[in-house]
Amino acid sequence: MLNLSILKNEEISDDLLKHVELFDKKIFSEGEFSFPENYLSNLYATNKEALFVLLNNDVVVGYVNAIFLSDENYNDYLINKDYLSLENIGLHDGDNNMYFFTVALDETIRHTSCIKFLMYEFVKWLETERMLGRRIKRTITEVITDDGLKQTKIMGMLPLNGGERDFGIYYSPDNLVSYTNKMLESSTSLNTFNHAVNSINSANILFDKFSTKQEAVDYTVENTGLTPTEVET
Repeated sequence: MLNLSILKNEEISDDLLKHVELFDKKIFSEGEFSFPENYLSNLYATNKEALFVLLNNDVVVGYVNAIFLSDENYNDYLINKDYLSLENIGLHDGDNNMYFFTVALDETIRHTSCIKFLMYEFVKWLETERMLGRRIKRTITEVITDDGLKQTKIMGMLPLNGGERDFGIYYSPDNLVSYTNKMLESSTSLNTFNHAVNSINSANILFDKFSTKQEAVDYTVENTGLTPTEVET
């Protein structure tokens, strides 16, 4: 059974951050897209703002993160496109440049609604910071995987240089305001979410007992409160 929780920002200890790095290497199989040794620890050495870790019974099963760049670093990155050149200066009062970095989930929950819960917590924090005067003036990300491309489009981000592209640098025309509003309007409490996910697990376990897929979907909708579309995705 799932028992999900989220730790964010300064709640994340250096030890937990090491576990996030190990999780990242597992997800990306220490291949082309895995970070160098201690990369995240160094990136968040000064502050851990915009780092959200999803736990299941205290085990890392996902995370989402962003960093904040100086104008010079932002402009240099658009030229060199080398993420190793990025320097996290933290979120400050006034206008900020945000680099949206990673959304990663364990394969056992990758195709559930867990990503919605994780992203809801992230954008809720962003909105709180905006109301306190820490605004985002520019938002970019680099798409390097199919799952990343899907999430980027859900967030309403567009190719930086126009046209129709798959991988590469994307930007948010409204700095995720529309996406944030949409997520906040469809907020889900942690207790409700845990119940929903566990009910979905029960439906999956019982799937062989159903005569049709529709019966399984109907069962899940009845026991979770999710819509049929959410269940099927």
